[in-house]
Amino acid sequence: ATAFTKSSGWPFPEYYGACGRLTAFEYIGSPLNSYYGSSWLLRASFALQLLELAKKFSKNKSGLALYPTDWSANNFAVSARKEVFLVDLENIVVVNQTYIQETRPEGWDTEHAADRFGCKHCFSYSAVDLCNHVHTDHNYHGVCGGLLASNPYSPGIAGGLLHHVPRDVLARHPMLTNLIDQCWQSGKAGGREGAAQLLMEILRSELDDVDIQTLS
Repeated sequence: ATAFTKSSGWPFPEYYGACGRLTAFEYIGSPLNSYYGSSWLLRASFALQLLELAKKFSKNKSGLALYPTDWSANNFAVSARKEVFLVDLENIVVVNQTYIQETRPEGWDTEHAADRFGCKHCFSYSAVDLCNHVHTDHNYHGVCGGLLASNPYSPGIAGGLLHHVPRDVLARHPMLTNLIDQCWQSGKAGGREGAAQLLMEILRSELDDVDIQTLS
């Protein structure tokens, strides 16, 4: 709570303090799944923020990677400024990437791809793999499989956060749904991250010159 502060740009609620086992955090707003029926552009803004969050958690200047292990929509909340925050911080694996580079465990510099351990529709992970690789697509798997996929792991968002893509958007970006699938299901090294980067480019182009604060 004090190492990754909101004031330094991390998408977490502000930590107010603690007394014994009681901890007080800022109230951000309604959970992400409560915006299921919002306009597509607003949901696209949330999707873009989630992908950017996944990127920041995976690679940042601190040398510490953050790997949430529960990507349910109700673990995220939206502020009055339409900003997405991760509010349930109970299930996060923190990995010291600098230490991995120094100790060089076997396979440390190979791109680790989350393989779901043979489960076709679930989110699973190996803490050992996360803690022994500098690069992994765990977070992209979480965002795309848990929140953006047409059949996401997270309950309460049938069709995924980007459900019912407008026809004009699909006409401009016919690869959009395929990229979501790749970001979720790709098993090749760098496949999920590459798809996520293209998704972010598409969403940014659709949100260019859009005033998010006016959307509902």
